Amino acid sequence: MDKSLELSLENLATGNFETRWQAAKIISTWGEAAIAPVLELLEAEEQDIELSWFIARILGELDSPLALKTLINLLVSTENDDVKIMAATALANFKEKAIAPFCELLKQDRWRLLAVRSLASINHPEAIEPLLTALTDPQPVVRATTLAALSNFTDDKICYFMVKALEDPSPEVRKQAIIGLSRFKKLPNLIELLQKRLKDEDLRVSRQAAIALSSCKTETAIEILLQTFLSSTTPVELQMEIARSLSWVETKEALVSLQTAIITIQNNQSTNLLLAKEIILVLGRIETTDLKPIAASILSNLLTSKNPVFQHSEIKQAIALGLGQLGVVKERESLKQLLKDEDAKVRLHANAALKKISQ
Repeated sequence: MDKSLELSLENLATGNFETRWQAAKIISTWGEAAIAPVLELLEAEEQDIELSWFIARILGELDSPLALKTLINLLVSTENDDVKIMAATALANFKEKAIAPFCELLKQDRWRLLAVRSLASINHPEAIEPLLTALTDPQPVVRATTLAALSNFTDDKICYFMVKALEDPSPEVRKQAIIGLSRFKKLPNLIELLQKRLKDEDLRVSRQAAIALSSCKTETAIEILLQTFLSSTTPVELQMEIARSLSWVETKEALVSLQTAIITIQNNQSTNLLLAKEIILVLGRIETTDLKPIAASILSNLLTSKNPVFQHSEIKQAIALGLGQLGVVKERESLKQLLKDEDAKVRLHANAALKKISQ
């Protein structure tokens, strides 16, 4: 045996964690030549949990049928959680060859979540059918993780299960179903399904529905988002998410909707100021060149509004910041007017914005 490999194996067997870590990296580079002596160590020191963990890690780097077989045995035989998790992680490196042992792991309630995560990391079409069996698991985390794994595939039959999961009692599962369905833009009733979840009682779900609707980039989706924003029953947190979502669409129609949304804010209560500021900030972040003048015009027009909301110091500061970011030369006059504002912070923001536009 080569002296370098022999020394590394000795360090692996007797060293501390750091020494073993370095030794494992060296041993992995030896390929098949390392398998036999590593297995001897595993058999001789089966009670050494840390050593078993490192050996599982090494075997995952070795593309060999024997390494695969050993990892499978280690996965099903070890009672230590850390070793089992490392064995599963290492097995995932073998791609579709590891699907069968993970299917066996799926049958065990305790290890179903680990099996789902492992199958997800393999990301192979043959993993779809086994994953579907986990969608009925009583644990929401397992169902949600399974949906996340299935989201990596574009197989049409997955759509049925995603749609069904929109009615799951768990908010996390419903949220994950929305994320998954967002990939199926050609689904005929996608917008209708998302609209329903926009009214979900859980904010995590409704906010995700807003994001998903914005990714549809259709006039219908934009109209739904705007009407939900304008509803008196819509929570502020969801209104803010809708504002962000509309800005991501980056179309003229979406900007007009944001304009409609912000001019409906009628008083300067703290929540309304927060909402107005959020809309101003997202308008200031528009990146599409053709849309920047439109966004800048919307912001400038707010400065001439008699609505007390837009006379608030923080709002005027946000408008100045937005105009500076958009860099539309035409709007310099609006910023020059802010230089006369009685609030020093407003004047400071206006001056900074003018400098930015000049640059």
